[in-house]
Amino acid sequence: MTVVFLAAPFGALAAPATIPTMSLQASIDEKNAEIQTLQAQVSQYQDQVDQIAGQADTLQGALKIMGKSQQQLQKNIKLTSTRAQQTALTIQQNQQQIGTLGQGIQESTTAIGEMIRSLNEGDGRSFLELFASDQTVSGFMRDVDDIITVQTNLRDSVHTMQISRSNLEQAQQSLASKQKQLVALKGQLSDQKSIVDTQAVAQQVLLAQTKNQESTYQKMLDAGKQQIAQLSAELYTYESSLKFTLDTTTLPSQGALKWPLADVLITQKFGKTVDSKRLYAVGTHSGVDFRAATGTPVYAVADGTVEGTGNTDLTCPRASFGKWVFIVHNNGLATAYGHLSLIKATKDETVKAGDLIGYSGATGHVTGPHLHVTVFAANGVNGEEGARVAQMPSAACKGKTYTMPVGPISSYLDPLLYFPHATPSMFKDGSGEDSSE
Repeated sequence: MTVVFLAAPFGALAAPATIPTMSLQASIDEKNAEIQTLQAQVSQYQDQVDQIAGQADTLQGALKIMGKSQQQLQKNIKLTSTRAQQTALTIQQNQQQIGTLGQGIQESTTAIGEMIRSLNEGDGRSFLELFASDQTVSGFMRDVDDIITVQTNLRDSVHTMQISRSNLEQAQQSLASKQKQLVALKGQLSDQKSIVDTQAVAQQVLLAQTKNQESTYQKMLDAGKQQIAQLSAELYTYESSLKFTLDTTTLPSQGALKWPLADVLITQKFGKTVDSKRLYAVGTHSGVDFRAATGTPVYAVADGTVEGTGNTDLTCPRASFGKWVFIVHNNGLATAYGHLSLIKATKDETVKAGDLIGYSGATGHVTGPHLHVTVFAANGVNGEEGARVAQMPSAACKGKTYTMPVGPISSYLDPLLYFPHATPSMFKDGSGEDSSE
């Protein structure tokens, strides 16, 4: 009989319990309840931001939106911090579980060894020898029963140890996952605090530009509207001149892209919509808009390569994408993410679906915080380049040159054809037809 004994470094894995097990679970439950409360408060702030989003046509309205967004982001920071605390407690719970399971496996290993030695002592004698060694039949039967009992206990102990080992592996995997999650939450917390600082600077810049005068703000607003209309027309002319024939056979099926946000609510769809007529000179919306408070993590929707990042506000403030990330994927598609508050991706970086690439915001041409995602075909029937990062001279912005994602008109695709199937609850009014004609 061959027996493999387990190495036992479990004591090194088990961290000292700073909180008793029952108290630890109570603390985790308390943090979970706090997270639910904070999530509800963040949602309430988002409702308030949505309600005042249209007030950006006045200085006080714009400042009110900024202020409310700041309050929401501060609440989001508290939410992130609480999630980090909950995760740290769960890590400690995992470590305690690993220590307990490791100790149990060690004890099982010792017991199994003792049973194997007992069996070896009995296995060396035949039933005839056992019978001959006993004075009575009853004694012989007791010896046989003892051997059978040891064998049964051995099977049970081995089965129990197998279950413990499986539970230990699961606990170790959970620990590794939670440790990774904690690192991500700490990074997110730092990023969100940085966004707060950036927003505060933007508010001060706006006050300095307008000198807190409504008339000055209105002049800026009127000039901005003209620039937006001119830029939109320039962009349409430029993209219409690009030669491209869409190859539908190379396009993936629905579900090829993952959602870019953890919580999905679509506020404007692709193409000619009610809002696109009002907001865009060409009357069409180039992608899909998602409800997203400033500082919400944005994730890559598929594997690919970051072909560029940038900030159109540096060329012409409040006229286009603002801070953007552009990714060419491995499935024939390319995506652009606009209006970000912070960019986390870098040019030429390889990303996986679900990787953090930035945080949503209200940069560029917006009426309030949200995430815009455009989906393009990457290549045409004859290998023509579809979407790309281009430098586009702009007369609308005093002869400056835009660097931004562009694509031939026919390369623009409806993102909802490639995201997972959207249920009615994922749309603003719950119908799935919130902004279409």
